[in-house]
Amino acid sequence: MNQEPDKNLERLIGERLRALPELRAPENLIPDVMRRIAAQNAKVWWRSPWLEWPRGMQILSFVLLAAVLGTAWYFSDAVSATTGNLTGQMTGNLSFLKPVWTLVATLMSALQLVVSSIKTEYIVAGVSIIAALYLATVGLGTLCYRLATGRNPSL
Repeated sequence: MNQEPDKNLERLIGERLRALPELRAPENLIPDVMRRIAAQNAKVWWRSPWLEWPRGMQILSFVLLAAVLGTAWYFSDAVSATTGNLTGQMTGNLSFLKPVWTLVATLMSALQLVVSSIKTEYIVAGVSIIAALYLATVGLGTLCYRLATGRNPSL
């Protein structure tokens, strides 16, 4: 098999390409591009992804997040104590749901017993199979969408 490209074919393709007329860009191409650039530059910083925020705003938002989570953790004991009192009060008001709660608790205990009796290898294998089937479904769906819309599936 000849690995060298055919020089005549290369010359013929070059001549044909040079013979093609010059293509002109649409009249509104440059104004559209300039408008998009201006819109991108005018975009406010908080509407961009967090990693593109100014460094000071990233630090401030991280500190605020840490403060909110720290406050929630600090008051979690008080909330759980209050919740316990509310649970006792609500039990009297929702006593008609006690049979339903008993049924749900029994079914959850049975489910826990069944899951605990399954070997870990089988659980890992099952989750792996489900994940593989999910990814295959997403891939086939993407392929079908691209074929249906006429987009090139190789891109």
